[in-house]
Amino acid sequence: MKKSLAFLSIFIFLLTACSEDIITSDNASDNAIPVTTETVEKTTFKKTIELVGKTVPSQQVPVTSSLPSPVKEIHIKEGETVQSGDLLFTLEDQQLQQQLEQAQSAVSALERSRNQLNTAINQQRATQTRLNTVIDETINQLEEIPLPEQAETNDTTATITETLEQLKGLASSSTSLTSSTLPLINGQLEQARRGVKEAEQALQATKVTSPIDGTVDQVSAQVGVPAIPSSPLAVVSSKQDLKAVFSANKFQVQEVTEGMPVKLGFEEVSDTINGTIGTVSSEPNSETNTYTVTVELPKTQENIKSGTIATAMIDTEIKKNALTIPNQAILYEQNKPFVFVVQDERAIKREIELAAEGKRTSNVSKGLADGDVVVTDGKYQLINRSKISIKK
Repeated sequence: MKKSLAFLSIFIFLLTACSEDIITSDNASDNAIPVTTETVEKTTFKKTIELVGKTVPSQQVPVTSSLPSPVKEIHIKEGETVQSGDLLFTLEDQQLQQQLEQAQSAVSALERSRNQLNTAINQQRATQTRLNTVIDETINQLEEIPLPEQAETNDTTATITETLEQLKGLASSSTSLTSSTLPLINGQLEQARRGVKEAEQALQATKVTSPIDGTVDQVSAQVGVPAIPSSPLAVVSSKQDLKAVFSANKFQVQEVTEGMPVKLGFEEVSDTINGTIGTVSSEPNSETNTYTVTVELPKTQENIKSGTIATAMIDTEIKKNALTIPNQAILYEQNKPFVFVVQDERAIKREIELAAEGKRTSNVSKGLADGDVVVTDGKYQLINRSKISIKK
């Protein structure tokens, strides 16, 4: 009897448990799943791609030195604004200063020598003039002396006259010899003056200045380290004529073309500006495998700085009167899109076809009609014909 009562108790317990499971399952099927919805409508559909990049100057000028002299002093810092001609670096100039002084001393010495030579030449010419006058007067006096017609006497007079003419020529040749030295000194003086000019230019080159108005982007120079003419000491970027540079993948680059309008947004700048795509690279970057898209910025945008993060919104496709749904409503099964359409407080699964997919909305070509209501939030808890309640 006791065994029968035990079996009866167990049977009743199992029956009760099964009844509770059935009741719970039935209640669950009747519980409405809360969802949010949105109405399908015809509107202007825009397919938009978003690119991220940064602003860069259209002109970046490396600052180099023509001298391999050590850097003596650095006058600027990265990020500092400079004007064309501002002093950026000073190089060691002690040796160049000595070379300039030596060249200047050589010029002074040669100028003194030339002046002395000119004085000597002038004195010789004056002496020669006086000597020639005396000789000419002597010859004339000899010719005027009446002499008896004797051969020996006439020969003597001729001999004296010839000697005086020779003396006259000797004085003239002495002056010519002194004058011939002048071109040599003038040539040396010209060479020395060129040396002074070269030394002055080299000394001036120790003052390295900014080539343009702009901002110092980087400083690589170090005090005491020689400047290498082929290596920049710094880079100065123009503050004007900025451009925004973006990277696009192989799919995005197929949808953008030069001249296409773009809306630009910038980090820490509240306003957006309109621009136009300037260039699109035909070959990808070998390191990133992305393509470069550039947009020139208006010159009036002084509040945008070089290096600012930029976002480009580009409408690659625009359709008017297109059947549009939010992307938030779309689900995929085996790569096929579907949505849940609201009918009689039930979620009805419906496959759709998309004509185009945008950033926030998509254009539906088949499966929906204007005015249909689709589930947006809560869709992951649904199966076909799930009972739903729409959140207010």
